[in-house]
This record gives sequence, C-alpha cells and structure tokens, in this order.
Amino acid sequence: MRYKNALDREIYNNRHNVYTSKKEELKRALLEERNRLLNIQSEELGDKPKSR
Repeated sequence: MRYKNALDREIYNNRHNVYTSKKEELKRALLEERNRLLNIQSEELGDKPKSR
C-alpha cells in the first residue's frame, strides 16, 4: 500500500493497532467465557473443573 505521506502511514498503523488490540481482547474474553461454561458443565457432570 502506498502512503501519501508519513502522517497517512501513522494513521493506518494506529488504526491497525487498535483493530488488533480489540481482536485480541475479544478472543481473550471468549476463551474465558468458554472455560467458565466448561467448568459449569464439568461440575454438573460431577467432574473436576478444567481450565485450558
């Protein structure tokens, strides 16, 4: 991708970093929720809680 100037590149990089951070935050939240649900399921089945 070609940039008109350094400011355009900096704007692009900042947007990319925000997108990446939000994506990682969402992924982490989804994994936590998945583990919470797996623990509930394990408790209902009488198994020991598992975390991944």
